[in-house]
Amino acid sequence: MSAKDAYVQKMEAKLKEFGAKFDHLKAEAQEKIADARIKVNDKMNEGKAKAEGAIADAKVKADEMKGRADQKMSDKKAEMKSDTAQSKSQFDAKLEQGKAKVREMSAATRAEYESLVGKFNELKAAGEDNFEALKGTFEKGWNDFTRKNEYPS
Repeated sequence: MSAKDAYVQKMEAKLKEFGAKFDHLKAEAQEKIADARIKVNDKMNEGKAKAEGAIADAKVKADEMKGRADQKMSDKKAEMKSDTAQSKSQFDAKLEQGKAKVREMSAATRAEYESLVGKFNELKAAGEDNFEALKGTFEKGWNDFTRKNEYPS
């Protein structure tokens, strides 16, 4: 096996490894988004349960204090509606920011990765005389790319 063939085999393995890491990170990001949605649903259900409890309490007190209970109930409902709407709006905004950041990072990393794959294909197709020159260029690009995209193991 020539040095070129061994090097090509090594780089193919590294490219496959990076592709797997990239896919893993994408899956982790999707999992975190799903976790955030679950937390929001839990908070909203918790708020709904609290609201239902407050409504039940207010109904009991309404029998005792008919005139004031109606006003208190109305105020409480408006406050809960406002709080829920505000929380949902904040969550939606953060979620969209997160999605945009993931899309931006994913697109930039994918473009850089595809450029490296192209350089690697040039390296594989190169003759022995051009191999060493292209190998240096590819290794520098690969090192820059992996340094920018370091991920925990």
